[in-house]
Amino acid sequence: GKINSVNRKGRRACVLHRRAFLEGKEEEMALFHGVINSKALMKDTTLSMIVPSDDRKNIGFQGQPQLLILLHGAGGSNYTWSKYSSIERYTEPLNLIVLMPNIEFSFGLNMSNGLNYQSYLGEELPQWAEKTFGLKLDRETTTIAGQSMGGFAAIHTALAYPDKFGKCGVFSAPLALDEYLTGERPLGANMAHSKLVSMWKDSIFGKDEADLTEASIRTKLQAFDAQQWPLKLFHACGAEDMLYQDNSSFAQMAETKEGLEYRYNEYPGGHDFDVWDECSKDFLVWMLK
Repeated sequence: GKINSVNRKGRRACVLHRRAFLEGKEEEMALFHGVINSKALMKDTTLSMIVPSDDRKNIGFQGQPQLLILLHGAGGSNYTWSKYSSIERYTEPLNLIVLMPNIEFSFGLNMSNGLNYQSYLGEELPQWAEKTFGLKLDRETTTIAGQSMGGFAAIHTALAYPDKFGKCGVFSAPLALDEYLTGERPLGANMAHSKLVSMWKDSIFGKDEADLTEASIRTKLQAFDAQQWPLKLFHACGAEDMLYQDNSSFAQMAETKEGLEYRYNEYPGGHDFDVWDECSKDFLVWMLK
């Protein structure tokens, strides 16, 4: 059924549930950083991953693990989540593989004058995980999530590949990107990467008569057939985030989308990993419950 949940008081309601979930079962994880060759990108690319481990000696899956593709924000890399958050510790009790790819400054899109990151995320990476780990994935066991730019990339990819992703996590994303790019709305004077967005606009969307339809997540969601492809969406933002208004407005629209199982949480804090580290705990509970 349709579930719309807005929790503007932060994390209090699910603290006990989350604590039991994340502290109940002891299991070790293994963190790897490496390089794989991508046909979609036509080059080697870096990839970090967290996998279930048997006392950090052998990979020891308990049945079929789920897959989470976790994306970084603007200016980050595949190292960002393991560097600034406790994601490895949070996933220790879970039968879950976490892939953290490097998507550069692409917003997870097939760039007009660049590389095909959307094809990499939506097609190649899940196939690579299936082949590498012997998985049999379906949309119920495959999730994509990310923070800031990675949050935009996550929901855009989930909407573009509804047969691959049944769940999505969006943390403090620039959900009015189309308006930022046309100058209708400033990205924010305090946004460290606002100049980079302007610099990369032509590479991503094209210089002459740029097609910005791919930048409008609201338009994508409105057109999405969630009756045919039911989607579970976890959305979070800091109450003092510079992108708060955009995320809050998006939440109001998402709550009315038929077929969308939607949850929106707000947390104390701004556009940083104090918020994203905290919300990732609630997200993992939501994802696997």
